[in-house]
Order: sequence, then structure tokens, then C-alpha cells
Amino acid sequence: EPQRRNFFNALLFPANTTGLAHIGLFTVCFLLLSGVRRSGLLAVRIAVGFIGLMVSIELVNYLYHCVRESAVGATAAPDSLFADSFDFSGTSFTFGGYFNLTGKFFTMIIPALICFLPAGLYPIFTERFDRVFTLLLVIGTFYFPMFFLAVVIFKSSSGYNPFIHIISIFCTLLPYCLLVFQISFVIGGGIYLIRLFQYSIVGGILLLPIQLYLIMVLMHLLGRFYYLNQSKLNWDA
Repeated sequence: EPQRRNFFNALLFPANTTGLAHIGLFTVCFLLLSGVRRSGLLAVRIAVGFIGLMVSIELVNYLYHCVRESAVGATAAPDSLFADSFDFSGTSFTFGGYFNLTGKFFTMIIPALICFLPAGLYPIFTERFDRVFTLLLVIGTFYFPMFFLAVVIFKSSSGYNPFIHIISIFCTLLPYCLLVFQISFVIGGGIYLIRLFQYSIVGGILLLPIQLYLIMVLMHLLGRFYYLNQSKLNWDA
């Protein structure tokens, strides 16, 4: 039977050497790119944008592995610094390797767009933050974890099947509601920190690694949910 670890154990998922190394590395990369981008030269800004995209793809690829490793019972961030990434064997330097990483990038991004784009567009077109906006946001927030988890675990078009998502939610309703609450709690904490440090230079610098830490916690919560409830989900993925 899967070992059940509480929510506070999950908060320590990124707190190993490799997890903290990733957080530090990506923080330095993004801060350096942000500084260079301010030079104002068009060519430099384009180059920085391209490099930033590649770094973002690497980050999302690592988060992808955080979910996958947690889904098989891992309790700490993956040990390989660039798992399935730009290796010296040349795999990632080929078009196939690059498109594999890009595919994982869009696998992670598309569920967020589908779930939260309606809530994001609604106030733009209506200039209102009313009950409809709240409803769209609540529905997106509730549906997103299962959608996101499915596309990562299945690694195929089956992960985008809404019938699988809905059936899976009903089969794991109580633990899924707990998962949504935990995710909302972590996101709420992140938003609070953003508001707390938004006018502080030092706080602004520290904010990025804190955000990366919390995102890794979210990835672990999703993977851990699958690990603990895979018999109920019965995905055979």
C-alpha cells in the first residue's frame, strides 16, 4: 500500500540538494536574462527572448519530471540535474530531442490555458469582475488539477479526454477536493508573498526562488495524489 505522507511532508519535497540546486540555477538564469534584456538593443532583446524560452522549456521539463517521479512514490525532487534534457549524447541537440522537450512544455501549458483563459478573457471583454468571473475561476481551479495530471501521466491524447477527467474526479471526490484545497492554499500563500514583497528590492529578488519552490511543491502534490489514488483512478497509464 502506498505510504501516506501528510501535507507538511509534501512542503519539503524541493528541500533536497538537487531541488535547491535547480531553484538556484533557474533563479540566476532568469535574473541574468532580465538584467541583460534591459540593454535596450533590439538584437539583444530578441536573443534574450529566445534563450529565455529555452530556459523556460528546461524548467517546465524538470517540473514534468517532478510530477512523474512523485507519481511513483518519490518524496524528494529528482536527483538528475537535467533529467531527459540537453545531454552530452546529442539526443537533445537533434530536432527530435528538441521537439520532445517542446512537446512536454506545451503538455504542461495547454491545460492551464484551457482552464483559466475563459476567466482571464471575461473581464477584458466585459470590464467586470462579477459572479460570472468568479464562477469561471472556480470551475477552472477545480478542473485544472485532474486535467493537468492526466496529460502528464498518460503522455498521449487520452489525457485530454474530458470524460476521463470527470469520471476520475467522481471516483476520487473526497481526496480530490482535499487536493484542490491544498493547491489553493499553496497558491494563496504565493499570492500573499507577492503582495508582501512587491515594493521591496530584496524581497523581489527572493520572490522568484520562493515561487519556484512553491511550484515544485504543487507538482509534488499532483504526483502524490496519483500515487495514493491510482487504484481508484485505474488509468493503466
